[in-house]
Amino acid sequence: MTDTLRKLSLLLGSLLAMAGCGDIFQARATEPTMVVTQRIQGVIPGVPGGLVTTLPPFSFTFDMPSTPITENGASNTAGPVKVNSSIQLNQAGMAIPSGFAADFNGFDTLQLTISGNGKTQVLAKYVKDPANPPGKSLVLARADDVEILDYVSSTSRTITLTLSGTGTPPSSNWTADVDMDLKLAAGAAWP
Repeated sequence: MTDTLRKLSLLLGSLLAMAGCGDIFQARATEPTMVVTQRIQGVIPGVPGGLVTTLPPFSFTFDMPSTPITENGASNTAGPVKVNSSIQLNQAGMAIPSGFAADFNGFDTLQLTISGNGKTQVLAKYVKDPANPPGKSLVLARADDVEILDYVSSTSRTITLTLSGTGTPPSSNWTADVDMDLKLAAGAAWP
């Protein structure tokens, strides 16, 4: 009798705890870093020295990796299961390939803006440290906690990025490899 009462008390306590805790079953997964790289399509025209102090906005598309997270959006359901997903930027990097004579030394600032689904937001920023010119590669710090999935449509994993900046752009034509260091998270809960 005592053993049965103990089991019943444990069961009742568990049920009360679950009732007060919301979701009965939960699962979460996080990938703290996943780097995806893509070269800017086309060539960014050089600007004759000293004539311009801003980089005219240059837009290009970036294909997000094909994962269940990018294909299902930030929030959805599968039957009674609630699924939440997130992709955020840790940092972005840019590197001018060795076949180009240009470098980033003339830029004072660079800004990477994300757009899609009718929204636009600053994704990452670079501010020059005069004591340490960047050379042919630089790192852009994330601007805010931008939810990248808000910019990915349900029909395409492609986002639009726009590069703009101040300072002296390279005088010769150039392009860059863009690295996006992403943080992925997904969770599922069943009520």
